[in-house]
Amino acid sequence: MTLKEKATWAFTEPAVSIALKYIDKDPQKHILRLLDIADSRILEGIFPKKNLEGMKRAVAKGEGTYYD
Repeated sequence: MTLKEKATWAFTEPAVSIALKYIDKDPQKHILRLLDIADSRILEGIFPKKNLEGMKRAVAKGEGTYYD
């Protein structure tokens, strides 16, 4: 692992840990909230909107590959 990768992980790992704890409290509600945040701040222009909307629909319905 390069120094850049180590530094990136050092900043990313705490955020991932916090997000997982947040999701664990109420998965359906909090996954939808995190997807909204990611859509507007992180994934804007990177991730196809139709795919993200599909994930949101699947989580909201409680079905699909996201629940397998």
